[in-house]
Amino acid sequence: MGCRTYGIYGSGAVGTDKTMVAGVSATTIRPGVFEFVIGCAAAPADAASNWRLHRFTVAGTSGSAPTPEPDDPADPASLVTGGSGVYGAEPTYTAGKILFQISLNQRQSFHFATLIEYAMRAPATAANGWGLKTLASTVTTTHECFLKWQE
Repeated sequence: MGCRTYGIYGSGAVGTDKTMVAGVSATTIRPGVFEFVIGCAAAPADAASNWRLHRFTVAGTSGSAPTPEPDDPADPASLVTGGSGVYGAEPTYTAGKILFQISLNQRQSFHFATLIEYAMRAPATAANGWGLKTLASTVTTTHECFLKWQE
C-alpha cells in the first residue's frame, strides 16, 4: 500500500530534561510521527511534568535500542532506529524546532494522533530525528511512552 507504520515503547524514571523515547531518521526517508502516548506508571499523586516532541540533529545515547515493531507483520524492518529508556547522553535538540508541547498531571495520561498526511516529519539526514522528552518535572517517577511513525 506504500504506507508502512512502526512503533516503539519506552519506560523509565524521568525527571527534568530527560528524553524517554526517540526515532532516528535515515538518509533515504523522511519519516513522520503521527501518534504518541504519555502515561505515568507510578501510584497516583499530584505531581506535574511538561513534555515536548522536539527535533534533534545528534541522536544521543539511549538507555536501550528497541527494534521498532511494524504494524503490518509483512512490512520490512524500519529504516528508523529507536531509542528508549532514560537517555545517558541527551540528543542535541535544535532550538525552536518544537513540534508539540503539553503539561500533564501524574494522574493523567495523554494520547496524540493525527492523520498520516499531517505527520511531523524528520529530515532524510543521518542522526536527525525526534525525541519525546520532559522539560520540567516536580518529581522523578516512572513514565511510559509510545511513539508511532510512518515511513
